[in-house]
Amino acid sequence: MANRRPSSNSPVPSHARDVIAASVEHFPDHPLDIEFRGRHCYVRHAGDPLCRLGYIGVGREWDFAVYRYSTGAYRSLELAPARDTPENCIRTALGVYDLL
Repeated sequence: MANRRPSSNSPVPSHARDVIAASVEHFPDHPLDIEFRGRHCYVRHAGDPLCRLGYIGVGREWDFAVYRYSTGAYRSLELAPARDTPENCIRTALGVYDLL
């Protein structure tokens, strides 16, 4: 049975929020904050936008978009997977901004 992507209005379920919280703990040296809106989790570094993770119905795989300051929008990266684990998404975004 194929997973259905939750609608944009569907909140991220608590078990998936726990996955994100645990993922953020993998980066104790970084001031990361998270905020959930609809099916998305927005990750900030020191208060600045970093990336957006989109819940797709699977706790360990999320849509991934990095915040682009040049456009003020979240976009996927050409050389990064459009979906990955939260840890890999956050690591990739930190690397894009040379924060690792």
